[in-house]
Parts: sequence; structure tokens; C-alpha cells
Amino acid sequence: MTVLSIAALLLAVSGVLHFVGPLLAGFASASLPLLVFGVLYLILAHFLRRGSRLVAWIVFFMMLVFGIGALGQTGGVSPVPDWVTYAIIAADLACAACLFVVLWRDPAPTT
Repeated sequence: MTVLSIAALLLAVSGVLHFVGPLLAGFASASLPLLVFGVLYLILAHFLRRGSRLVAWIVFFMMLVFGIGALGQTGGVSPVPDWVTYAIIAADLACAACLFVVLWRDPAPTT
């Protein structure tokens, strides 16, 4: 299993957790935007699995920004249980770490 496919798996895990959050929150209106991100993460995970370097760059920055931004949703601010939010943050930052290895270790192919 390559590091890129591990990153895709972590992104898919994060995407699934984005569906678990609203489910456990009783589909409260404040939790519904997570569903959109869940679908987006699963689509991006598919393209990561196929080896798209452009998607890897996009997802790397998304994971950093959204993973850190999710910290603001902890502590009772969101109806989603904190443990789900922390699991999303862990998956996002682990995905970003894998993508960091892929993007900086492997040089871009030259033509």
C-alpha cells in the first residue's frame, strides 16, 4: 500500500465520519453542512486513490485548513459530539501528514 493510497483511505475515513456526526447530532441544522463535506471528501479520496498529484496538493491544503478549523467546533459549540470532531481532526491531520510525505519526497515528474 503506497503512502498516497493511505492518504486516500484516511480522507475516506474522515468523509465517513462527516456522516456519523450529523447522525449522532440528530440531524440538527448546525450539523448538516458536514454532509456536504463528507461527500466532497469521498469524491476527493477517489481521485487521490487514482494518483492525481493536483488533487493531492488541493487536499493537502484543505486538510490543514479544515482540520485546524474543526478545533473551533469543539467544546460544546457544535451539536456533534466532541469525540467525532476529534476523530475527524485526527484523520484530517494524518491525511495531511501522508500527503506531505508524498508531495515533498517524490519529485513531480518532468516531461
